[in-house]
Amino acid sequence: MWQLYGAERNSVCIFTTAGKLNQQLLDESSTYKMQLEEVHYLDHAVASFDERAIHPFVSKSLAFSFEKELRLVAYNPCTDIASSGNNNLPGIKIGIRSLSELIDKIVVSPNSESWFKECVENLCRQYNLNVEVEKSSLSRERTESFWSAMEQLQKNGL
Repeated sequence: MWQLYGAERNSVCIFTTAGKLNQQLLDESSTYKMQLEEVHYLDHAVASFDERAIHPFVSKSLAFSFEKELRLVAYNPCTDIASSGNNNLPGIKIGIRSLSELIDKIVVSPNSESWFKECVENLCRQYNLNVEVEKSSLSRERTESFWSAMEQLQKNGL
């Protein structure tokens, strides 16, 4: 996943839950309806969209089903999406009540440079985010050779 979505060496993964996202969203807009939807993974060669106009926005190729993605979709329920054509409007801002309540933890890429984790921690402190920041478990030191692996096992009494 880091290679797919963390193309930059210095990237992060932010953990939260669907429940927390729903709780922390500010519904300030009377124009837009916000919906958190599970993505439907389809074999586009044989599948078709269901009758809901929102379905194309929460569908993706079957090849990506390992992602188990959720999408937050904001739309104007008064607009007939099926017949409205291209939407050239910019995105909308969605308010969050509390980032500290929304974010469970932040995981730093295993490929990040040594200074990056500290930079993320400083940024969290600067904005008073009481959030755990940790380096990805994939960044653990790897054993260089069979003999050093054997030595490590003997040290650990295995």
